[in-house]
Amino acid sequence: MMVFSPEEEEAFLNAEPVNLEGREAEVKQAQKRVGELLWLTGRSRPDLQYITSIMSSRITRVPELVNELGERLLDYLAETQYYRLKFVKSDDVEQRLDIFTDSSFATSSGRSHGCAAVFWGTSPISWRSSRQQLITLSTAESEMVEAVDGTTLGLATKCLLQELLGRELPMYLHIDNQAAISLIGGSSASWRTRHLRLRSNWVRERVMMRELYLQHEPGETQRADLGTKALPKDRLKKLVELWGVVDRRPPRDPSVRRATTQGAGHQGWLSKLVMFCQVCGTAASEQNTIQPEIAWDLYLVVAVLAIAVIGLWEAFKFCWRKKEARLRALRVKANKATQQKLTKAELKELQRILALNPEDLTVDQKHLASPNTSKRCTIFVYGKE
Repeated sequence: MMVFSPEEEEAFLNAEPVNLEGREAEVKQAQKRVGELLWLTGRSRPDLQYITSIMSSRITRVPELVNELGERLLDYLAETQYYRLKFVKSDDVEQRLDIFTDSSFATSSGRSHGCAAVFWGTSPISWRSSRQQLITLSTAESEMVEAVDGTTLGLATKCLLQELLGRELPMYLHIDNQAAISLIGGSSASWRTRHLRLRSNWVRERVMMRELYLQHEPGETQRADLGTKALPKDRLKKLVELWGVVDRRPPRDPSVRRATTQGAGHQGWLSKLVMFCQVCGTAASEQNTIQPEIAWDLYLVVAVLAIAVIGLWEAFKFCWRKKEARLRALRVKANKATQQKLTKAELKELQRILALNPEDLTVDQKHLASPNTSKRCTIFVYGKE
């Protein structure tokens, strides 16, 4: 099916930038839709690559048209939900890579749209579809530019396959434009195409080194045409088959169809019965008044919380009282130690007596110079500030 007409395609591609203030939700929806379609396109649905490529380039210009086109693609996916990309083992003795490139020259705008696909046998390995970065002046130039991009894609795929297979793989470049093949092949041409020949020197070197072989591909079997433009239903179906996309729609069982046909009469009676039940009223039963229930669970929770709070308060008071008792005991000890201190006069007298000869001391002086008195003196000396 054709998702949109050529007129809609031209209006879509020629859309001018607009002010997106206040339309953030619409832009995010378009980005989400395009991201999902790009993920699906790159894995199993190459038939969506052209539509998704132009949708991704117009998200910030016409997000409402992108969302509308996304809805159409969802309808198309629902119709083709049983499409599967089929990979088969090639019976060909020569294992090679086939690169198909094609372009649509200046589609409704100043830039051409190109597509490149790499096949290993009949199975597609990688593909891409996008607008060309350069503005080309002719169909041959756009075909040649796409051939250069396709060769780059083929070399990247070739390196991976050669590492997996362990052998050299030849590459064949399929182009449906004879003028582009002549430019790449290095044939003599007018001086007006000299800049094109300079651009194709890189591909020509690969051809001369026998790393790449050029082949002309008829337009009817050009597989890269799938990603260059919006196609009608018949052409799209043929290209999808060339890409190896098969329809895995389950076959319809005749017995199921026959049973459905026989049950059509019963469905008529069933619909009448449902309508009759809707028309007839039903007697409403009396509802008993609902007795309020006491929320004992709530009361129990409140009581437990109250007991827990009281317990925490008593534990805090016990710890505080124990701390106060310790402080009080320390204060009493400090007072007793203060009372045992000597006065300054007693200290001077004691120091004078200790300096005398013990034999010359009187009885009172010996009592004053006893060890207990000396200890008190020591406490006073080390305890004063």
